[in-house]
Amino acid sequence: MPQYLIVVVYIFAVVSTGMMAGIYFIFSNTVMPALAGMAKAPAAEAMQLINRLILNPLFFVLFIGSALAGVTIVAFTLVGSGNLGGYIGLCAALLMVTTFISTIVFNVPLNNKLEEVELNMVEENEIWRLYLDSWVKWNHFRAWLSVISAILYSVEFVGFTH
Repeated sequence: MPQYLIVVVYIFAVVSTGMMAGIYFIFSNTVMPALAGMAKAPAAEAMQLINRLILNPLFFVLFIGSALAGVTIVAFTLVGSGNLGGYIGLCAALLMVTTFISTIVFNVPLNNKLEEVELNMVEENEIWRLYLDSWVKWNHFRAWLSVISAILYSVEFVGFTH
């Protein structure tokens, strides 16, 4: 594989992973605490709207692209492509793939459950509290993995350029 292509994948991995870390961070740091401070039904309704709006082409490029970049970097490492694709990059890639998988396995099903809830029923049951507790826990997890992944990608890339 040409070295320039590996460099392009690493640059995309650093940028997309860093942007995903920022998205996850803003939810953990600001959005979810704000919603937790609201009445249940309006908070659940706001989160339903957020979940619908975030599913857009730019988000998918970053979300799926960061995972695909990670899988590509794992492949680079396994076949020993060039000077990039070392074990630091491999760790970064595996963390980012884990972030993608945890989103699909934990956060997306919670979003789907929340979408199915009748808003007039939110006040009578604990669905919002259960959603909030579990979703935020998994969001913290993916935020930290993304931050660590972006740092490791950067370390690998800086090591390559020096």
